[in-house]
Amino acid sequence: MVVGNFLNSASRSATYLAGGALVALTAKALILNRWPAPSAFLHDFGVLVEAILASVVASYVFYLFVVHLKEVSDRETVGPYIDRHTLRVVGDCESQLFAIGKVSGSPVALENISLKAVTEAFSNIPPYSNAPLLLGPKTNKYANWFEYFEHHKQRTRESIARVMAQLIYVDAKRVSLLAAVDDCSHFSMIQHFLHMPVSNPDMSAFANTFHDYCVFCLALKQHMSEAQSAL
Repeated sequence: MVVGNFLNSASRSATYLAGGALVALTAKALILNRWPAPSAFLHDFGVLVEAILASVVASYVFYLFVVHLKEVSDRETVGPYIDRHTLRVVGDCESQLFAIGKVSGSPVALENISLKAVTEAFSNIPPYSNAPLLLGPKTNKYANWFEYFEHHKQRTRESIARVMAQLIYVDAKRVSLLAAVDDCSHFSMIQHFLHMPVSNPDMSAFANTFHDYCVFCLALKQHMSEAQSAL
């Protein structure tokens, strides 16, 4: 099982190429070499082909035990750090949903997120009411909801940046989902309205972008769960 996982994590194109070379080399040794070559040219050509095939197989073995083995070792070392900050991205989203549900009286869970649920919750929250974030313990001043979302946006982007700094050890799907969170419209909207007063009596107008952000975080959480199950 360990050997199988090790080989499966190697480059598929390299594995297929080496596998094809090994099959061709075996076939030549067991079948074609039984008969003498019709000419000196074909004999020399066969020797050349055999040398090339053997070189491909040898190069793959070198890749496995010198290059890929180190990649796997490094990935196992850096993996917990990457997972921790990826989970922090999801956790920040879930903590916001918990706070929104508590303040609005309409609980919203990430696992069954829907635009209807987010809109219902946001309809009960005035944008400039106190959010569950103390801006300064000495001032006893609470953030409004735009400031609250901005705080979590910055935390999330810090976590994403730390994961992206280890890009060579991160799978492509996770990179894509983290990029989607980082580029989501919710973050752009918060940056725009943070210093621009709005007259909205509640947050319902901003439910759509927040819902999209939550969908990306849910997809990220599900991808991490699937990756863990595959181990």
